[in-house]
Amino acid sequence: MIRTALLALLAVLSPMPAEAAEADAPRTGEPSPRSDEAGAEAVGRIADETWQWVLESDNGLRDAAGLPFNGIKDITLKEARRDADFAHGRIAALRAIDSATLSPDDEITRRFLLKFHEDVAQGPDNWINDFAITPYSGVLGLSGLLEFASKRPLATPSERAEYLRLITEIGDRLDQMLGRTIAQRDAGIYLPKPAIPSLRATYAALAGGVEARLVPGADRLTGMPASERDAYVAEARSLATGRVASGMAAIASLLDPDYEAKAPEAIGLAQYLGGRERYRRAIATYTTMETSPEALHALGLELVADTQRRLAGIRAGLGFSGTQAEFHRMIETDPRFRVADAAALEGLFREQIARIEAHIPDYFGRLPKAGYDIRRISAASEGGVAFGYYEKPSSVEPVGLFRYNGANLDKRSMVLAAAMNFHELVPGHHFHLALQAENERLPVIRRELASLKLSAYNEGWAQYAANLAVEMGALKDPFEHYGLVALDAMMAARLVVDTGVNALGWEFDRARDYLVAHTLMSREQASAEVLRYATDVPGQALGYKLGHERMIELRRRAEAKLGKDFDLRTFHDAILGPGAVPLDVLDAHIDNWIAGQGNQAH
Repeated sequence: MIRTALLALLAVLSPMPAEAAEADAPRTGEPSPRSDEAGAEAVGRIADETWQWVLESDNGLRDAAGLPFNGIKDITLKEARRDADFAHGRIAALRAIDSATLSPDDEITRRFLLKFHEDVAQGPDNWINDFAITPYSGVLGLSGLLEFASKRPLATPSERAEYLRLITEIGDRLDQMLGRTIAQRDAGIYLPKPAIPSLRATYAALAGGVEARLVPGADRLTGMPASERDAYVAEARSLATGRVASGMAAIASLLDPDYEAKAPEAIGLAQYLGGRERYRRAIATYTTMETSPEALHALGLELVADTQRRLAGIRAGLGFSGTQAEFHRMIETDPRFRVADAAALEGLFREQIARIEAHIPDYFGRLPKAGYDIRRISAASEGGVAFGYYEKPSSVEPVGLFRYNGANLDKRSMVLAAAMNFHELVPGHHFHLALQAENERLPVIRRELASLKLSAYNEGWAQYAANLAVEMGALKDPFEHYGLVALDAMMAARLVVDTGVNALGWEFDRARDYLVAHTLMSREQASAEVLRYATDVPGQALGYKLGHERMIELRRRAEAKLGKDFDLRTFHDAILGPGAVPLDVLDAHIDNWIAGQGNQAH
């Protein structure tokens, strides 16, 4: 079976030793634990101060905690060095703790914190190779800041003053994005040609919409004396157009014909000075594995071949005798796979969830206390979201939400609907993120931080959980099964393409065409995905399938060692118990759990 070969290959992709990274880093900042401080107390102290450090600059988390706006964190090299100093001090303190004195839970926290600070400590080394204006690293963050600003209360003088400061700091962030892009250009690091036209158009469009988004209307200023309102609106407009819109326009202008003429046709990190080393750090960050891009590429090819065989088997079972491309055209155009409107799509999602809910008690012992629901994304935000996303419960919205895109339904097939629904909501992201937030045994930083850099756990769980629908018997028909395997195929293809473009010299057309040939992506979607891997967050997409495969491997390991004493409900509770952690930490946690189960059985 292909699965046996894949697990063998995964076994040689070694988890990163907990003490390996930054071994020779300078020791600055906080000293090692005090001589009178026990190991568990030291871990708790460092967890608390790390959380406070995160809260200082994460306004989304501050807002959720009821804390006031505290400025927008700088993305300068100076700030990266300051952050690295803070991280190095905590790394030294965490390494000085004797892990043998810690409980298993405290050791997980220690290793979680080590991973967190080791990633932060890399900031200065990564700075020149990380683009600041690309869709995920730049546009998405800017859109979040604009959305944050549009919802700020303006009822009191202090809130109105804070709002003007927020607009000013959005302008500062744009200046820093422009400054880094100029520093990269001066170092000979240009965005690849294929990325430039869409980015130039995006920033020009953002600039044109700033006034409407940032200048408050009368409905937001009802508590303000009328005599002061005009002057306040004029000041907000001046800042919005003079600082923010002009900052966006300056980025668009930088990407001018001269910049584009000097930009490379090639894509990916390997072409830049220091790019190969940056990519290896990205692999370690996002996968928590010390392995080569070549090994990951080979694994990706094996996984893609596996998914293609599974897709072919489903097509054969349906009696379809044409090519894969012909089948994909059919499911993209056949009216059977369309819905009439957003209400019909929401109804489909609810019917799918009702189907899988019936099986949940047989697969999970612990369930989140928070409920869940399905709601459409605001029309203004749908353009930047392919299908939808999960939003975890908060003080404002106490249920977990699958926010779905209800636009352009006359052009969209629903073959992927069940796969995305189960991945994003139940038993996917909602189960792990809501349970994590509710687990008061965890330090607050582990409860609240759903880091992008832990995507191997976060996305690995969501895809593993979505695939439980097959063994549950919760799928309506072979087309829903096809959508699940097609989502697996996309995540496997990311291993091939991400490593291909960033380490193996793949050209843009080759990478795009590979995705089109092996997934349900259109050429347009594949083009955007390739640029995401090559210019935006290289390495991040590797975690999805690696995390999924690691959870399958851990289940097989537990089944083999526990035999008749293996209980799937208890295993899932064990996987979800620590919340999001690096894969090597999850490995050790499950090994401890297996040992404990074995002891109980005897």
